[in-house]
Amino acid sequence: MRQIAKFKIEDVFIITGRGKVLAGNMLEGSVNAGNYLTLLINAEDVLYKIEGIEAISTVEKYNTGLLIKAENNPDLSLLDNLKGQTISILTINPAPSFP
Repeated sequence: MRQIAKFKIEDVFIITGRGKVLAGNMLEGSVNAGNYLTLLINAEDVLYKIEGIEAISTVEKYNTGLLIKAENNPDLSLLDNLKGQTISILTINPAPSFP
């Protein structure tokens, strides 16, 4: 695993039929669909795959939206408490395989 970017989360929401979105700003680096973010939850790393990247534009600002898929934990609600936090985006080679 190698850190390739840092992302500050400003909002977390669901797009029905697509998944959980982390909206915010890239602080450094760049991301691609297929990169991962990892969270330490109950002493275990939980990987979340970035399925897509979208531009989010409002009257006040312009953000980046990361569409997230849980690879080894289907509970996307764990992401709801990340608002205001800065996370690391990882590249993993080769990509992990999950049951």
